[in-house]
Amino acid sequence: MITAVALVTARYTTGFHSQDSALRGSLRLIEEQRAGLGDWRRVVENGLTGRGDGAEVLRRRLQWLYAARLAERHAVSLHDRPQAAAALVGPEVWPLIDPARPVTPVPAPVLRAAVDRLSSL
Repeated sequence: MITAVALVTARYTTGFHSQDSALRGSLRLIEEQRAGLGDWRRVVENGLTGRGDGAEVLRRRLQWLYAARLAERHAVSLHDRPQAAAALVGPEVWPLIDPARPVTPVPAPVLRAAVDRLSSL
């Protein structure tokens, strides 16, 4: 009995309790969905055709990628400093990721330009 209490106490004090919680699993799931590329083909296809909420999903993903790149490389927030972000992104791509504009289906040439610009940003 004393050994069991000592083991539980030792696990708790060393932080193992955090790895046993359900929270750890849900955080890992979020990271996998965020970083995964498996469903990009479907997202792009739906965004180009305007099926369902495809344009909305594609736009959110592109905004997230651009927000991360602008913050990492240029210390600019897409949402807090949209003028600076627009200047860095350029006039061809900015309408696609501008948080103040309504969502519209994405033309293929604009999507190609957005991906190319993201790579060079």
